[in-house]
Amino acid sequence: MKIAETLFIGQSIQHFDSLPSTNDYLVEQLKSAALAEGTLVFADHQFAGKGQAGNRWESAPSQNIAMSILLMPRFLLATHQFYLNMVSALAVKSAISSFVPHTTITQVKWPNDILLDGKKVCGILIQNTLSGNQILSSVVGIGVNVNQIQFDSSLTNATSMSIQSQQTFDIEAVVNVICQQLEHYYLQLKMGKQHELKSTYFASLYRFETWAWYKKTRRQVNHF
Repeated sequence: MKIAETLFIGQSIQHFDSLPSTNDYLVEQLKSAALAEGTLVFADHQFAGKGQAGNRWESAPSQNIAMSILLMPRFLLATHQFYLNMVSALAVKSAISSFVPHTTITQVKWPNDILLDGKKVCGILIQNTLSGNQILSSVVGIGVNVNQIQFDSSLTNATSMSIQSQQTFDIEAVVNVICQQLEHYYLQLKMGKQHELKSTYFASLYRFETWAWYKKTRRQVNHF
């Protein structure tokens, strides 16, 4: 796998056939190794991934994206760490939008799930390491349903890029565009364009400024 047209995101890649969790692997690597910002860990099959609030990630082997990217946003105060969620969500939304039909509605479900026509295609998990009010590092875990077309019957809200588009995608090509877009939005944040990012993020939110029911079940599964 090779990432083109980026300055640092994905220029160092660790590619595995299988990992329990790309986030866990990258977090552990940080404890013992000096890694370059933009380091990407990719697994063809992730079998013990984690989602928001401790939920599980499930992904069919070699059909989807399961990757984690290292950022070092030491310019950003810990109190402003949600901007990393905005950057990541906008990057993936923009990337996916460039592949699916233009008639597909692509939105962000707070805080950083990506929906296609109201169904979940992607989830993002960010793990920050803090020192006082400084963010030392951020591990951005991204899971995207790309080519999977069959899901567990309990996952009624899951979809994939393939389902929405009726075609099969080159996973490496999708990863490339995600990396390019992540670098674009991250550099905007670094240049102090928080207001523009916030405006774009809120304009992309699913059911923004509308009332909606939220139900939390005892057993939750995030499928991506």
